Amino acid sequence: VEPTDANMQQYMSKFSYANYVQLLHPEPGQPGYLTKNLAVSVEEIIKEYDFIGVVERLDESLVVLKLLLGLEMNDILYLKAAKGNGGFDDGGYNNSCVYIVPSFITPGMKEWFETNRQYKQMMSGDNMVYQAAYKNLDLTINALGRELVEKELQEFHKVMKVAQETCTDIIYPCSPGGVKAYPNDCIFSDLACGYKCLDTLAMESSSTS
Repeated sequence: VEPTDANMQQYMSKFSYANYVQLLHPEPGQPGYLTKNLAVSVEEIIKEYDFIGVVERLDESLVVLKLLLGLEMNDILYLKAAKGNGGFDDGGYNNSCVYIVPSFITPGMKEWFETNRQYKQMMSGDNMVYQAAYKNLDLTINALGRELVEKELQEFHKVMKVAQETCTDIIYPCSPGGVKAYPNDCIFSDLACGYKCLDTLAMESSSTS
């Protein structure tokens, strides 16, 4: 699908009822739960989940999760895939590799996001969930101690740098040229790719420490 303004608008309009207030709500099957005040539904979501991470603050979220659950650093390691900056997906659609165009926003898209009533209404609940999760992340960091979280975050970035430099020969479901690769180095689809390399790195690190 060409990334045009018209195609983007058509795609977004299909999902007017598929939002995170629905997906995350503890009682999605109860009739009328979306007719509640949105603030009430969002509050119920926040109370139901022990922790909600924020993608834009992924590393912070992972470090906080590590501290909350008493995990090891290797439990939260991941490899940054290139597909978000112009690469191929997991090859799950029609069993073929689909190129993901690097993200961009045209003036027409920007205007549509800012002025389209249907979209703004559709996203109002999601925006409230996002803001609540964002705020809760800061509150959790304060409770754990910002100095501790910052120290752990710095250490995490050091280990992540080593992982990115070490695990360079990972086979993803789709090659950089868009060719399906099987077997590959992911647990499922394009999830946990490079896990064997990360596990080996973690074991070597623990044996030398």
